[in-house]
Amino acid sequence: PPEHVIMRLNEAGPLTEGTEYTLECSVQSVAPARNLIVAFYRGQTQLGHMKSTSTTKVPVSETFSLSYNTSKEDNGAHFWCEAKLELGAEGPKPPPVVKSNNLIVTVHCKFKQTHILEYY
Repeated sequence: PPEHVIMRLNEAGPLTEGTEYTLECSVQSVAPARNLIVAFYRGQTQLGHMKSTSTTKVPVSETFSLSYNTSKEDNGAHFWCEAKLELGAEGPKPPPVVKSNNLIVTVHCKFKQTHILEYY
């Protein structure tokens, strides 16, 4: 299994509602990489998954990226990823899985003007 799995966001500080950001999942020192599947989560909801295209049999490190459009419901949400080695019928059951840290995000909502005050 991978030595480490790390979840990152391409933005520092608070996020803005309705803006697209990139979630990154870095998987360090995994082999054979061709059997690696990475899944991205928001809480218990899977946002997407990807399979490695590496054919090397020696340990490698890879970073997977997923675009995500934020909403106000994401404020305080936990984002994380996991790396799973699917080693086939001969492999261990269940397959080895390593989870990342939880990334807790702050989302600032866009201001919607509903009234216009006019002074005379």
